[in-house]
Amino acid sequence: MSGVPVDIRGLTVLRGAPGEPPILRDVSISLQAGSRHALIGASGSGKSTLLRALLGLAPVGSGVIRIGDVGVPAPDRASRRLLARTVAWIPQDAAGSLDPCMTAREAVAEALRLHGIAAGRDASRRAADSLARVGIPADAFDRRPGGLSGGQAQRVAIVRALATGPGLVLGDEPTSALDPLVQARLLHLLFDQCAASGATVLLVAHSLGIVRRFCDAVSVLHDGRIVETGPVADVLDRPAHEATRALVAAELQP
Repeated sequence: MSGVPVDIRGLTVLRGAPGEPPILRDVSISLQAGSRHALIGASGSGKSTLLRALLGLAPVGSGVIRIGDVGVPAPDRASRRLLARTVAWIPQDAAGSLDPCMTAREAVAEALRLHGIAAGRDASRRAADSLARVGIPADAFDRRPGGLSGGQAQRVAIVRALATGPGLVLGDEPTSALDPLVQARLLHLLFDQCAASGATVLLVAHSLGIVRRFCDAVSVLHDGRIVETGPVADVLDRPAHEATRALVAAELQP
């Protein structure tokens, strides 16, 4: 599956308790198919909530979300199945998202089976091939998450997320718990895999260095609103909003 466009118009996400201000207010953002888009902002600005809204997991008060040709929330079972295969989510604790009772091979093979891509021995073989391509040694294929290093578990989570060939990959700081060297390697892996398939990427990032290195566009969330969006160089080198200027200034501090 190639990358899909994403269109969000006038999105408001509620907190769930009556009378409380919404988490996101009148958010509009468009992602071109195959683009690498970063989402930045201070803690609590609503970045993870926006990803949850795209997954249909946040209480939307108003607005429109379209992923490819399908609206969110999906209106029927066929649309829900299409979205489940189209959208891959890599959470902040990607390694922790793995089933502790499943081996690395089983985790990837299960994703292939659930989406009808492969079954039985074929799913197991494809899973092993995918793990090998990202540097997982053969003697680790049948280890459970507790027997893998942090970097290996993160690779397994990335392979599982991308196994179905998604058109949209949502990453919520998926390597932030790792040391900088392993983090860089895994981000290269993630973006190389997405580039090979043409997948669209929306990445929540804390490091502006990561945004500059891997993304071509960026949006800045501040107090639940998009205050600035555009090409990475334009936004980060010539910030127009005070929230963006604060993020850039914090990055420059020793």
